Order: sequence, then structure tokens, then C-alpha cells
Amino acid sequence: MGHGHKTTDVHDDTFQGGRVAIEHHGRGDTHAFRNIKIRQLP
Repeated sequence: MGHGHKTTDVHDDTFQGGRVAIEHHGRGDTHAFRNIKIRQLP
């Protein structure tokens, strides 16, 4: 949740495993991410 609002709610069985990629579409070459949490969906 971002700032108390749900940002996504996607259920897709296409990819059951693999890597996660994070991208940005902002200015500059470097962006920092902190406290990224990934959990298994029920």
C-alpha cells in the first residue's frame, strides 16, 4: 500500500517463479529503493 492506498491487486498464475525487476521512468540514471518487501500471495 502506498500512503494508505492500495496501488495494485493483481493475481496472475502465468509466472509461478522467477526474478523480480524494478524499473523507473524518472529523470537521471540512479534511483534508490528502500524497504522493498515481497510476500507470497495466499
